[in-house]
Amino acid sequence: MSPLTRFGRRRHALDQPFPDAWRDLLRSSLVHWSLLDDGERAELEDLIRIFLVDKRWQAANGLTLTDEIRVQISAAHEIAQLETAVAAFTKVGKQLGVIA
Repeated sequence: MSPLTRFGRRRHALDQPFPDAWRDLLRSSLVHWSLLDDGERAELEDLIRIFLVDKRWQAANGLTLTDEIRVQISAAHEIAQLETAVAAFTKVGKQLGVIA
């Protein structure tokens, strides 16, 4: 798969191991990291890698965009997206009577 396509960039990112330095950063900076199980952490790591390659990153006002900044922004975005999805599924589940 060509790394020039969106799918190719995503596949390439997911084929690479999640850097230990990023995982350490998430462990120390995300309060809820310890509340996630291994599967949820792996899913968040995959979402972060996809977000990082999907977005065009550009600093402003002299800010230097480091990996730490990009990873934290990606994690915050993905957590918010996951919380929105869970809320939507909960609402629908309640409407359908699947969730009490």
